[in-house]
Amino acid sequence: MLIVIWQTFWPEEKDKMTVCSDFSHELLGPSDAMHILMETKEDPESCMELALQYDGLNFSKVSKWHELADFARLNELYVILCEQESSKEVGFWYDEGDEWIPSDFGHKERIEDISR
Repeated sequence: MLIVIWQTFWPEEKDKMTVCSDFSHELLGPSDAMHILMETKEDPESCMELALQYDGLNFSKVSKWHELADFARLNELYVILCEQESSKEVGFWYDEGDEWIPSDFGHKERIEDISR
């Protein structure tokens, strides 16, 4: 399973979240599940993440790395891909350089939150 996480959206950016969802579905195919995660669940003004779950994908099946990075850069968003089978995570931060960076920002907790 692969999870594509787009960050970060403020409550007034729901249209931007829809654009990300549409782009991801066009690029990678329909997701098996979609989750909107609040940074602070108790705060309705909290920023949000969009997580798209692809049960049949893993890193080796993703060939659109450049397209994902270009979209993130254009829309000033961060994109993180988490692979459940290998417990690996890579991220592209549009303001941190022009490369995919392996990361470990709570992958297991993130997968558990999304899979519930």
